[in-house]
Amino acid sequence: MKNFFIEFGEVLAIALRAIRANKLRSILTTLGIIIGIVAVTTMSTAIVGLREAFLSSISSLGSDVLYVSKTPWATIGDWSRYRNRKDITLDHYEKLKSIIKNYEAIAPTISTFGMKVKRGSKSLTSTVVYGSTENFQRTSQIELENGRFMNEMEVDAGRKVCMIGQDIVNELFPFENPVNQDIRINNVPFNKGVDF
Repeated sequence: MKNFFIEFGEVLAIALRAIRANKLRSILTTLGIIIGIVAVTTMSTAIVGLREAFLSSISSLGSDVLYVSKTPWATIGDWSRYRNRKDITLDHYEKLKSIIKNYEAIAPTISTFGMKVKRGSKSLTSTVVYGSTENFQRTSQIELENGRFMNEMEVDAGRKVCMIGQDIVNELFPFENPVNQDIRINNVPFNKGVDF
């Protein structure tokens, strides 16, 4: 045991002499080790954060929600394989509704990007617009701040009603209550029933 401590002391002394003799090399080696540890830790934290964000976005749908789309949830690789698939239609929705018997709500949804939302002289461009039915509130778990969600009669009659998000409220209705006000989406008039 005594020999071990003597040998360990000699090795340590040799190492310290080598570090003093090659200060620049020692500093660069230490810096490389520190950068490597920081890079690995940062990547690990980023991966865990992305995973948690992804799981959170999926769990917001709920554990009892079935999501059907022509594209996968996350696209990796050649996007054109999915872009060229046929769109899901209302006929598909009706067929699915007739096949599945035990469901609480089914809501077909379509989204369009780059829409212009206008009220008077104020307008927003590059807005995302979703089209759906009265069940969208239940399947997407949207909580309303004001007003009410569209109802089945409005959907069946094809009434042009809409719900708007807080960004649109802030831009187009900064000092007014937006419920039951009219807006235009790509120059088509809509009655705004609620915001969320």
